[in-house]
Amino acid sequence: MSLTQNPMKIGIMTDIHEATMELARAIAVLRGHDVDRLVHLGDICSTHHAIEETVALLDEAAVEGVWGNHDFGRCRDNADEGTRARYSTRVLRYMSGLQPRLEVEGCLLTHVEPWLNAESIEDLWYFEGPPETSEQVARSFAAVSHRVIFVGHYHRWLLATLEGIQAWSAERPVVLEPANRYLVAVDAVCQGRCALYDTGSYVLTPVDLGQSD
Repeated sequence: MSLTQNPMKIGIMTDIHEATMELARAIAVLRGHDVDRLVHLGDICSTHHAIEETVALLDEAAVEGVWGNHDFGRCRDNADEGTRARYSTRVLRYMSGLQPRLEVEGCLLTHVEPWLNAESIEDLWYFEGPPETSEQVARSFAAVSHRVIFVGHYHRWLLATLEGIQAWSAERPVVLEPANRYLVAVDAVCQGRCALYDTGSYVLTPVDLGQSD
């Protein structure tokens, strides 16, 4: 029996960095899995040369999301007069709707580890590599009570439990057992990766956009 009230399939994307071809592919592939909800974990932006096209894809697909370190200056009321003059109304509207964190069916979705403050630009730019020890992982579990935590930022897959980093190569799906807690880093869309999580079966499926049908 599922622990969630409304089991659903969540399509998870992160670190798009204006890679529009990969983003369009990710949206199409995840929709092909009949996802109930599409979310992204931040870092839409990169050089800003393709931000209009990137936001159009996200907006048209009704993708919800959180901001990343590359997005922060365009989110909520952070945009200054120069920024507002530079971007379209659609971009400014979409970016202003991004959140520091999202909660979906008991899962926490955020760009950086939850012991960091997603509303602080200094914390968003924190980068000493992904957590690699039990002590580093424990900081995230101590910071929030969610059973499953999804983060982006690291451009790689990572799976950790209360016992520490797990040996998972992201070559096959994994069951996030309801008796345990998990910290999951999702690999980047700009590298051809995204993920599918079924909150009813607890199955996390890594998606390789170069191999998916």
